[in-house]
Amino acid sequence: WTDTRTFLHSGTTGIRKAQHCVPHDVGGPTEEPWGKPNIYNIHDTSRWKDLPLKFVLMVYRDYIALGKDLEFLASMYEAIKKVLHVCRNSFDPEGCGMIQNEPWPDQTYDAWEA
Repeated sequence: WTDTRTFLHSGTTGIRKAQHCVPHDVGGPTEEPWGKPNIYNIHDTSRWKDLPLKFVLMVYRDYIALGKDLEFLASMYEAIKKVLHVCRNSFDPEGCGMIQNEPWPDQTYDAWEA
């Protein structure tokens, strides 16, 4: 998913989906759904601060919904570690444990600056 695109909000270019970043969506009907994630091209979603943490919460939700399935949880462990590693190294430049927002809409409330 390294094809490049122009992001409509900033006019900058970037890749469709960065490694170990949670996709915004699973694709769209005009392309190959599930095969080409991140049809959304208004902002660079690899810089969104809430998607990694929502992913962790979704895994926990599914773990509970599956009857506390430890095999499922174990299968997701490496993905969670990688996503949180990117989150810590990319979004906490001060190393203080708090995610730092950027001066543009960098979360799924598209038009809001935090």
